[in-house]
Amino acid sequence: MVLIQTTVGLPTSAANAATPSLRAEPTGALVDVPGHLKYTEITRVGKMFSASTLNTGVTIASLTLTTSAPTALGNPTGSGVNAFLKSISMVYVSGTIGTGAMFLVSHANSAAVTGTAATYINNALVGNTAVPACNATYTSTVAASGKVLLNLWTTEPFLATDHLAPGQQMIYEFDGCFGVMPGSAVSIQGITAAGSSPLAVFTWVWEEVTIAV
Repeated sequence: MVLIQTTVGLPTSAANAATPSLRAEPTGALVDVPGHLKYTEITRVGKMFSASTLNTGVTIASLTLTTSAPTALGNPTGSGVNAFLKSISMVYVSGTIGTGAMFLVSHANSAAVTGTAATYINNALVGNTAVPACNATYTSTVAASGKVLLNLWTTEPFLATDHLAPGQQMIYEFDGCFGVMPGSAVSIQGITAAGSSPLAVFTWVWEEVTIAV
């Protein structure tokens, strides 16, 4: 049997390198209280990244589940990290979006994913120069053998003059439930009508975890 000593009562501050005691409530249950916001620590150490497509928008007209994608995120073989998706968002820019659906699609070969490099940001912002191991692209070319992982959202016909509605700005929170391992990639693909020159901006947010050797 292992005995763990705890303290009942309000928390107290401990100096660096000190050994603070665990807290319990009067019935003996351990008190577990987050010390920061959810992603504070991983952002502080420079392992959370964002990447956005061209700010004037990429086309989402006549999408099909073939070899083209508005955007993709690849993790090169030998990168030394596992990537975990935090979120993907799509913001309407202009044109008339056609009716359809958008999907998160997986690809087994990241080397087969090409496109224009998206602008990345280390989410620690000022003072952090860490560069992501993963590559986000837009107007991407992907392998035709991709597999649909998740239905993200549907699109509906609307114009820039319409009221803000579901479809004009959308975000899907993965919260780490999909991992992009070295040598693999994910993309946003869809089955959509042509509409009239529809453009949108996509933003990936992901965490990179160093692989222990």
